[in-house]
Amino acid sequence: MATLSVYNMAGQKVATLSDGLHQAGTFKVSWNGLDDLGCPVNSGLYIYRLETENLSRTKKMIIVR
Repeated sequence: MATLSVYNMAGQKVATLSDGLHQAGTFKVSWNGLDDLGCPVNSGLYIYRLETENLSRTKKMIIVR
């Protein structure tokens, strides 16, 4: 089980990019810059978080439009 989510700087979840079971190995995800409601997000700093049973990683990214 793996979940990849995007949050704004206020800590609000903006989008869920992946949520489910995946085979072991490399997995590629693209984000089109839309939130979970289908609306484009603003330019700015966002946080993405990968969570699995064994690890949790959080990193920053910048959206420039």
